[in-house]
Amino acid sequence: MEQKRHKRKEIFSVLMVSNTGKSIKKYRVSKSSFHLIAVFLFLLCAIAAGMSCWAVYVLENQAALHKQIISGEQQAQQLKEENERLSGELTKVSEELEVLQSKGADSLTNVETVVEQEPEQEGTYPNRFPSSGVALVISSYSPDQPYMSFGMQVEDSIIATEDGTVTTISSDDTYPYIIEIEHENGYQTRYMCNQEAQLNVQEGDQVTSGSELITITLENTQLDYQVFLEGEPIDPINIIDAKG
Repeated sequence: MEQKRHKRKEIFSVLMVSNTGKSIKKYRVSKSSFHLIAVFLFLLCAIAAGMSCWAVYVLENQAALHKQIISGEQQAQQLKEENERLSGELTKVSEELEVLQSKGADSLTNVETVVEQEPEQEGTYPNRFPSSGVALVISSYSPDQPYMSFGMQVEDSIIATEDGTVTTISSDDTYPYIIEIEHENGYQTRYMCNQEAQLNVQEGDQVTSGSELITITLENTQLDYQVFLEGEPIDPINIIDAKG
């Protein structure tokens, strides 16, 4: 009979030598144990690699979060500065508004004073609108331009704004007709027409409020209207607004 051959186990030998070379140790490891050790080392390396990747991921997230925090702080600082700037502008606007309100109150007081100073008796001041029809206000009274300017319509008339006497009718290079009327209580009015038209009065005529002085015959005719009190020009709108 043939003898059965026993399969010999494969064994690995591991030598460990000290750094001095005087000590040598020999370990025997079976093939299965060697495989287990190899698998363990592989898993250990895989775990180490995974932890390294996780650490890199965490560090990158921390860096991104840090950048976001810095960006947020910068935006907060910018918003704070913008808020301070807007607060300053709001304060400035509030101060300007207070100044305007103060000026408005002063102007209203001045107008009320002018109204109070006007005579209470009817028909003693040139308070009527100087046109028989609709006239467009071209420019208002100012110290540099002591009269009001009106755009007149054809067939409308320039009218006397109060009873009085026509004292002067003249002309110059700008105005073909300049009519001056003397009224009661120290008032005088002047009507300056910049184009040829139909003249309806003469010097010395007595006129009443609403009397037609000049009839407009040409387009783009302009009336420059002045009011004087004791020889000093005043704003006609104050009288028209108060009494007209």
